[in-house]
Amino acid sequence: MAYLTFIVLSALQKLRIRLRAIKDARVNYFGVEDLIVALLGPRPTPFTPTEVDKHRILQHQRSNVAKQEELTDDLHQKADAHKDKWNPTFMWGLVAVLYAVEFCGSADVLRKAGIDGGAVFVYAAMLTTGMFVIASVCARQVPRTLRYYAWYAGFFALGLVAAIVRYHELVAREDATTGESMALAGLMLAITVLPAWLAEVFIRKALEGRETARDLALTKKELKKEQKGIAGAQAQVEKIQNAVSGYDHVAGLIRAEYRRHWEYERRRLASGEPPDRPMDAA
Repeated sequence: MAYLTFIVLSALQKLRIRLRAIKDARVNYFGVEDLIVALLGPRPTPFTPTEVDKHRILQHQRSNVAKQEELTDDLHQKADAHKDKWNPTFMWGLVAVLYAVEFCGSADVLRKAGIDGGAVFVYAAMLTTGMFVIASVCARQVPRTLRYYAWYAGFFALGLVAAIVRYHELVAREDATTGESMALAGLMLAITVLPAWLAEVFIRKALEGRETARDLALTKKELKKEQKGIAGAQAQVEKIQNAVSGYDHVAGLIRAEYRRHWEYERRRLASGEPPDRPMDAA
């Protein structure tokens, strides 16, 4: 603000400098430094990271680029890894399509098996949801482990149970032959297991893609934070340097203006001439 005041009110400031220079010249005192402090205040502390703690911290923050470079390399690696993964949104969309396919297929088989009314949709929804829940749990297990194989066994067991139940219900009907019962039971097994098995594969792909996408987003966020810290420290250093250079620039103008009037008044006094506007400098 002191610099802006000096520039905006330059005419007034020049008058004050002139009067002060004339006054000091009459007593042979060169007090330009006192005048600078009076007009601008004390000189800002230059950027000295070896002496000022705050400046030392700023110097460390703006020069600490090792972590930024490490995060940049990590970001490139994770970006390359993410390119090899399937799009999670697309995978979940396929899972939703498979759910609809299995629901419709199960409902159709149940209707052909003689179940009518709202019970068809209730049983189809329960069966489809159960299969897809097991598929989702399977997709979250580490492959080729005991838990993985146990859930997979439950996965196929549920489909087999549904097929057996449908077979026995069909056999109990008088109008159904054994061949038709076997065919509908096999169709029930296929419609129950196959879409859910594909859903398990797609869910696993979606989870893998989501994990790499999350890692990539976190790395980007951390890198952005680090870059923001370095840029902020650099901006603070530039602000300090600009404040010092601005102060020195205005102080140089004051010195030049003051010296011109001071030397002019000293020459007048040395030659015996009357003081320049003695009432102004009194």
